[in-house]
Formats: sequence, structure tokens, C-alpha cells
Amino acid sequence: MKYYFAACALLLTSSLCCAAQSAYNFPPLPTGNVLQAAQSPGHFIFVVGGDNRAAGHAVPMPPTAARIFKEIGNIHPAFALWTGDTIYGFTDTPGEAAAEYRHFLTAAQSAGTPIYNVPGNHEIFDRNDLQAVYRKRMGMLYGSFNYGGCHFVALDTEEVGVKGGFSGKQLTWLKNDLAASRGALHTFVFMHHPLYPLFAGDALKSESMRAALQRLFTQYHVDYVFSGHEHIYCTSVHGGVHYIVTGGGGAPMDAPPNKGGFLHYLLVKVDGPTIKTSVLQPWRLSVEIGPKEPNEWQSALVCNYNASAVPVLVEFDKGALTPATAMVQAVWKGKRLTSSIPVEMVTSGEPGRIGARLMVPPGIAVVVSLRPKLEPMRHH
Repeated sequence: MKYYFAACALLLTSSLCCAAQSAYNFPPLPTGNVLQAAQSPGHFIFVVGGDNRAAGHAVPMPPTAARIFKEIGNIHPAFALWTGDTIYGFTDTPGEAAAEYRHFLTAAQSAGTPIYNVPGNHEIFDRNDLQAVYRKRMGMLYGSFNYGGCHFVALDTEEVGVKGGFSGKQLTWLKNDLAASRGALHTFVFMHHPLYPLFAGDALKSESMRAALQRLFTQYHVDYVFSGHEHIYCTSVHGGVHYIVTGGGGAPMDAPPNKGGFLHYLLVKVDGPTIKTSVLQPWRLSVEIGPKEPNEWQSALVCNYNASAVPVLVEFDKGALTPATAMVQAVWKGKRLTSSIPVEMVTSGEPGRIGARLMVPPGIAVVVSLRPKLEPMRHH
């Protein structure tokens, strides 16, 4: 059973965990996006996705990942976890793999938030030369980090020369890491090969290693294990641990839509002792900011055609306005009903901008407006 500790205790636990595993302080991808401190420990959102690789050698990367990263930029989560297969790799030369990484990292940079990735079989393919390219372009193969009182573990299921893709050395590290972080509010693991896939042949190859991992995850009360490899969405619960396969980043689907074969990514909300996951689909969330009108009026159209509500941050050009002189409003207007939606003005991370944060209900379009306080708001 999990207990919700006071913020000071969480921060102390986090510091102890970091000290115990400083050699494995898992970094985000080198996109220039820096992890910001949690404003409220135990209360934040993050995104999970993966498997965006091309369908074949010398084939362009599908546009799906770039679209997901753009939408992540509208959501502004604390960070994103990516479950691998970022490039076609496989039979690539090292030079070809490096070029594909550059393309992927350019897309990932547009998310405006740190992206943490674990290697997939297409990145490594049991080749020392491809593993060396991965380390140079993407970073560490496995490790862990802490955020907001929670613990995040990245595993490498693709170790070169290891049958089943997972060595005893990494397993020992994992056991020590989970033991050192057992005071965390929640623990999340992400890896490429799943333990419980839809199709048995897609599981981590070593049955004994799968059993060992499952025992550790249960023993140390891991909350969620995210994986990819299968280009589908499916969930299961084993020993109290939630396992989610989320491989909807653009690679060719492995099943029809009714079996989970659709493009998607996940939004995960940590709210104290509660964790909520929502499935989002690319091209169903958009934010379009219009030109500035006279008297500093500016409006944006936010469309959310997902089945779940989505948090969105709209960043306006503030011009001569300041948070003290500006006001924001969000309005949904249907054929027979006009309704206001709660919206909060927040400090933007971008110079010269004012942020408007709101939760957009599913299946609607919202007009968000920014203007001076002295001028009464009007509906468009």
C-alpha cells in the first residue's frame, strides 16, 4: 500500500535516492529542453509514447511523431517518456543511423519539454556499432531519475550479446535501485520489449528474465510499466502492477483498430496517491493563435477531439499587457448554448508572452481570448 508523504519527506527521499544512484542519473535526450523542478511534489503530468520508426530502410520517418511532439508542446507536461524504436536502424550503416537520429531529435526538440528514451531493437539490433552510435547521439542505455517525489526507471531490453536482451548485471542494478527508492510516492518503469504483450512472440525473449522482472516489480510496488515494440495499445494488471503497451508513434500497426492498432500516445496525471492515464490520438488536438487586434485583443482557437479532456497552455504575445492589466476568457459556443470554461492566467516560460492554462473538455472547440481588463469582454 502506498502512502502519501508530506512534501518535505518526499524531497528528502528524493535526495537520498539521487545520492544512492548518482552513477545512474538518467538524462533526457540532447534536445536542449531542460527538466524544471516540480512546482508541487506529487502533482504533475507527463506523456508516454514510442515506436515512430520508418517502415523500411531509407524510408522517411512517418509524420506522426512530429505531430505528437507538437501537441506535447501545447500540453506542456513536465516531460515525456519514449519507449524506443526512434529510427529504422536495423540494417543501417552507422552514418545512416546517425542521420536518422538527427531527424528524430529535431522533431523531439519541438516538444519544448525533456524527452527520455530507452533503446529499442531497431536502434541496437545486437550490433556494437549501432549501440555506439546510440550512446553518442542519444545518451545512456538505462538508469533512473526522480521527479516530484516519484521515481522513474529506464531499462535497456536490447543489450548487445545478451540472450533475452537483459543481463544479470542490469537486473542487479535494478534491484538495488528499486530498494533505494522504495520511499517514493510512485514508481514508473519504461522499457521497449513488453513483459505482457498482446502477441506472445513480442515479449522479452527470456522467460526466466520476464519472471524475475515481474517479481521485482511486484515486490517493490511498481505502479506502472510502459513498453512499446508492439505497434498497438493494450493494458493488463499482474501482481498489482499496471502494464501498458503503447507503440502508437507511427510505425506500421500490428493489429486492427479494434485490437488496439491505432496511432496514439498517453497522458499520465499524478495527483497525490492517484494516477490517471488517458489515451490521446494525434491530429485531434490543435491550437491556432490569431493575429493581434486593436487594443491588444488576441484570440486562439483550441480544438480537442479526443475522447478525454486535455490540459492546454496557450501562450499569447503580451505586447504592452502585463498580468496585472490583462484578463483571459475561454468560451465554448454551440448552436444553442454558449458556455464559459475555467481558464487561469499563468507566467509563460517564453519571454514576451502571457500564458492561459485551461482544461479543454473532449469533443469541443474553445475560443480563448486575451485583452486589457478595462475593456469589457465580448463573445465572438
